[in-house]
Parts: sequence; C-alpha cells; structure tokens
Amino acid sequence: MATELLSVDDAVNIIRRDYFDNVQRVADDLRSRMESDEITTRDDLYEALTESIDSHQRVIYTFQAKLGMLVTDNAEAMEDETGETGTIEQQMFFAMQADVRAQLERDGFDLNEPFTCAECKKTFDERDIARACCG
Repeated sequence: MATELLSVDDAVNIIRRDYFDNVQRVADDLRSRMESDEITTRDDLYEALTESIDSHQRVIYTFQAKLGMLVTDNAEAMEDETGETGTIEQQMFFAMQADVRAQLERDGFDLNEPFTCAECKKTFDERDIARACCG
C-alpha cells in the first residue's frame, strides 16, 4: 500500500483552510453576539473584536502566529496601521483583525453602522436606534 505524499502547496492549503475557518468562527461569534444583544453598539463590536483576536491561539502562540502569517490576506496590516513591524504575534493580531473585518464585510455587515432597521433597512451604529427607526 503506497502512501501519497503531500506537496508543500497542499500543506499550505490545509493551513490556509484552518486559518480562515478560525477567521469565520470569530466573525460568526461576533454576529451571534450582536443578534443576542450582547453587542449593542459599534464601540461594543470593536471591543469584542479586539478581545476575541487578542485571546485567540493564533495570536498567543508563536508557532500558530507564524502559520497564520503564512496564509493571511493582510500580512502588512500592522505596518500599514502603525508604521511598525512588531513581533510575529503582534503582526498576527493586526492581520487577523483585518481578516475578520473583511469577512464581516463580505457577509454584508457595515462595520461603521452594523445595526439595521428591520423595516426600512437603514443602518445605524447602535442597536436601539435601529430598532426605534420605524417602530
């Protein structure tokens, strides 16, 4: 019975899929927390995003950060935002945060006004204002 060897490209694709599954789970968790009224303002959303990424294994563990930086779509996010390069873990924090923001935007969330009036579909930065819009 012959064993099929994986190519480097296959291995990187597995790491990419794993990383972006992590990104999707963080985005899904934030959306869920918004729907359950745990997150009710744009400021709450950004704070929850920061906390979720800051405590994520991809940021905490150097090896995980290195793997994430190999496949992220935003490897230069820290330098773009701060002008500094920082440690690999710091770079991963900024990169993953940018990837989660991009995923939320692909999923149709306006991060500046993440709450939508159910009736007229206008967007707002606070849940209570969105609920009061046409109600």
